Amino acid sequence: LNEVTRDQLRYIWHIIDDQPDEHLKDVFRMLFTDTLFACASTGASRTATGRKRRHHWGWVADNVKPTRPFQHNAIEIFKQKLIQAVQVTRLSETRMSLSSGAISDNLFTLSLEDARLSSIHSECVDLVVTSPPFLGMVDYTFANRLTYLWMGWPLQVDFDREIGARRRRDTKDVERRYIEDMTTAFKNIHRSLKSGGIFAILIGASRKFPNAVVSVIEGTRSIGFKLLWGPKVRRLSRRRVSGGGDAESREQICVWVKP
Repeated sequence: LNEVTRDQLRYIWHIIDDQPDEHLKDVFRMLFTDTLFACASTGASRTATGRKRRHHWGWVADNVKPTRPFQHNAIEIFKQKLIQAVQVTRLSETRMSLSSGAISDNLFTLSLEDARLSSIHSECVDLVVTSPPFLGMVDYTFANRLTYLWMGWPLQVDFDREIGARRRRDTKDVERRYIEDMTTAFKNIHRSLKSGGIFAILIGASRKFPNAVVSVIEGTRSIGFKLLWGPKVRRLSRRRVSGGGDAESREQICVWVKP
């Protein structure tokens, strides 16, 4: 990190740490982690076509060091993320007020769990919307190493549990293990859904593993899902899967229902 950026981050963290409301403190910490991720960018790096590079997590994951630390305005980045969070919250509250006439103090519960081992009760969920790991795309834990370092979180624990991590893309049986992990997660999702519950995903495939996503999608039938819509191919607008400029890379959108 650039020294100025680092000092700004410390200043923001000090303010967050002094926040007396624990609920607000958790929100601010979440926004701070997003700020950390933005500040890990090299900022001035360019793509092969000369455009400003938007996604830098692959470089962070691979521990690629920039030629010089780029100075980010961490305070402004955090401010903008805070403004966006307030706007989204107000919009959500307005929509819920229009639909229900009142807002409960207990709208949701947040929990951090492995989808393969989720403790959510059976047949209690109406809707699941997710974008599961893309096989061979990136090492998600390493891409957020600055957050792990700042927060003092045990990186190795999550590092070992990653599904489809890029560092394993050349290992034996990587595709089979990916499909098995996804199937296990989908079975657990099926268990938690009510009858008539909806399961929607956005999942990516690349030329290196063209059959992985097809196998995952086709496997939902044996789990017990009924295809409601899709698969709908979504052409990538950014370099989000392995292969860099891979023109054959695709994302697929699917929606299933639990009979």
